[in-house]
Amino acid sequence: MFVYLFEFKPLFSMFSCNNIYIQSLCLYLSNYPFVFLCYRWAVFRQEISSVTAAIDKVVAGHENVKVQLHIGGACYVSITSGIKCVDMRKFYRPCGAKSDDEIKPTWKGVALRFEEWAHMCSLVDTINTDYPSLADGQPCDYGDDHMNQIGYLECLECNPFLDQPFTADGKRSV
Repeated sequence: MFVYLFEFKPLFSMFSCNNIYIQSLCLYLSNYPFVFLCYRWAVFRQEISSVTAAIDKVVAGHENVKVQLHIGGACYVSITSGIKCVDMRKFYRPCGAKSDDEIKPTWKGVALRFEEWAHMCSLVDTINTDYPSLADGQPCDYGDDHMNQIGYLECLECNPFLDQPFTADGKRSV
């Protein structure tokens, strides 16, 4: 089902994988969709006020605004001074990069002008009402598998660029 919202073309889908139902909301502003799985949608909703505060600083003329919020997987929401848009994009870590500080953006994502961002924020309640199962999603770190540090550190949703598993002492094995 497609619902047309302003310049957005969201697609809500539900699919089954071994009797686990996963729901997602896709935003299409270009040929590259930005996908919100239910737990990413939950984190996104938690971060709306942080993004809006960063936008207010950019609009007020602050020059040192650089916000990059991780909402799950390799997906980030970014706001930077001088660029009047909210960038929601998937990132990757190039081969040979030693840290997550060296991640780079992909083409998969959308950049929303501040007016479009405000419109999208106004639709959050409508989306939650129309799709209650999406609204009921919880961030993955609320799950039982995150009850200890190792569980959190090995989660690919929380640590998407994990290339080496962690040992019991919290260090990456070689």
